[in-house]
Amino acid sequence: MAEMIPDSVRKDASRGEKGLFSAFRDILPDDFIVWHEPNATTSKPDFVILSATHGLLVVEAKGWSKQMIRQADSKSVLIEWPASNGASARQQISDHPLEQAERYKYALMDKLKQESILLNTDPAHLGKLSFPLGRCAVMTGLERNEILQADLLGPDLSGVFDIESIIFGDDIEQWKDLSDREVTRQFWDLFDNRAKFRFPPLTEDQIQTIRAVLNPSTQIRRVPATPASWNLPGPPPVDATIIKTLDLKQEKAAKQMGDGHRVLSGVAGSGKTLILTARARWLAENNPDYRILITCYNVTLAAYIRSVVQDLDATSSLENPAVIEALHFHGWAKKVSGQLPMYNKGMDEDEVDDAISRQVLEALKENPELRYDAVLVDEAHIMHSSWFGALKAALKDPEEGSLVIVNDASQKLKRRKRFSWSSVGVNARGRTRKLEKNYRNTKQVLTSAWNVLSELAKTDPDSDETFPVVTPEASERSGPPPQLVLARQADEIAAMALKACRQELEQGQSAKDIALLYRYGTGQRGYRIANLQRLAPSTLNGESLYWVTQDQSTKQNYALQKPGIRLLTTQSALGLEFKSVYILWAEDFDIALQDVEPERQLEHLRELYVAMTRAQDRLTIFGSARSALVARLAESADGLGLEVIHV
Repeated sequence: MAEMIPDSVRKDASRGEKGLFSAFRDILPDDFIVWHEPNATTSKPDFVILSATHGLLVVEAKGWSKQMIRQADSKSVLIEWPASNGASARQQISDHPLEQAERYKYALMDKLKQESILLNTDPAHLGKLSFPLGRCAVMTGLERNEILQADLLGPDLSGVFDIESIIFGDDIEQWKDLSDREVTRQFWDLFDNRAKFRFPPLTEDQIQTIRAVLNPSTQIRRVPATPASWNLPGPPPVDATIIKTLDLKQEKAAKQMGDGHRVLSGVAGSGKTLILTARARWLAENNPDYRILITCYNVTLAAYIRSVVQDLDATSSLENPAVIEALHFHGWAKKVSGQLPMYNKGMDEDEVDDAISRQVLEALKENPELRYDAVLVDEAHIMHSSWFGALKAALKDPEEGSLVIVNDASQKLKRRKRFSWSSVGVNARGRTRKLEKNYRNTKQVLTSAWNVLSELAKTDPDSDETFPVVTPEASERSGPPPQLVLARQADEIAAMALKACRQELEQGQSAKDIALLYRYGTGQRGYRIANLQRLAPSTLNGESLYWVTQDQSTKQNYALQKPGIRLLTTQSALGLEFKSVYILWAEDFDIALQDVEPERQLEHLRELYVAMTRAQDRLTIFGSARSALVARLAESADGLGLEVIHV
């Protein structure tokens, strides 16, 4: 069964397209990927099919019956649509289906040729794609014997349609009785002879890059190509890059979420933010007149999402992409309603949060032009219940408009009163989905982080219908075990962490992929950050520290493109990820063992869990040997999956 993107055909697709969609899904082998109306170019082919061993095939489907075709030649077809619903019959001239498929093919070829990782370097074929790109037409409303004779239903069509790369409805039916090998051979026969040639199978990196071209909203980032990215003899082109994308499951989730209210509950590293961003991009690509809001609780995460959207806009083929705004909730609320009530010491925070919602609701009522076609909410588990009513009201169509809410109870860093989705006006019944697979972390990092969260807690998290705890599936990637470094003195930690960063830089790690996380960096603990900054220039051989959480301005202006090793708080790291993470001064989490209230203890441990799961590949925790928490981690290191290093 082939991978289909999206999972199902749209409701208004023709009967022929629906039948062909089902046929491709059920008949083609498991390693085939089929896109229905991909967004690669301004005009959308009906289907594009990818096989790593055969290449890419553009398919144009036509459901015309014999009696509908009044006249035809190699360039155009005169179609007569029958009378229906009181409307009289009408005639229309359409391009020959192979002409249409050819046009789509060359438009797609132009896009693919912009990626040097997909080009042939053989002098005889220099500049051409390194894999076949063919086109074909499927006449789903005709059987092969119908075109071979002229009769009362229409002319003899053999000279027009009984040609290479055109098949018929009964041909597809016959595929159902064939083996995978025979189906693959039939598929190869659909490529026109000009397109066919032998080639080494495409690599996973090349397939991801092709997927990114076919569906730009799935793009995550560009990275340099490696020899493993290349399917031809010799090294890849010097300037070759590959495009990392969502995986197929995430791509389907983003594309086929549907309108209305939707809720995703996912584990750390399941790609919730990526899916949210991809959904916004997909909506923008298909609805250039849309206004779209992505909002979250974390100022830094909002800045990160803005930088991702801006990067994608810069490489987008769209002339006028839809407007996507990415703002943290308080920033958006202030933009909508002006000055917000202040969170002063001693005030009831719930009352302030309620007041913010009331101000937003009033402003939206007075200024309906501020509303959006789609609202996508990240970090819902940290938000006040009343805010969801305000976000729903921010939709042009509050009941049926696109409201997507994602959450993870295991990253709930703020205590909030419980509520149900129905109580805040969100219609989530039958519209929820769980994302259990972790894509970010290695198996070792994820296992250790989950063990720390679940085994150190005095009580299990209570079940919550609104924000359920989702247990992560084991990651498929492996790496070194997380290290717990026990320092004799807390003052030694800054120097040790910077030396470890320098070693990574010398081994080729990008500074932007390294993060130093700390829990507290002001007041009595402010000297620690000052010491870190003092030591950095000489220890890092000129590489800079990028202090993301220095103040509100640096948080709001965080961007992927800025150079330097990232330095930020564990709370501000929520939603972000880095190849290598160093958690500094783990003794700041000692309160997790001292707090007797289970829910408060869980909040502290969740923050440590969040910090640990920011690491994609390598995790190092630095702590004082005198720390109660560090001692507990060291004592249980084997069960927690930690490697202890005494300094």
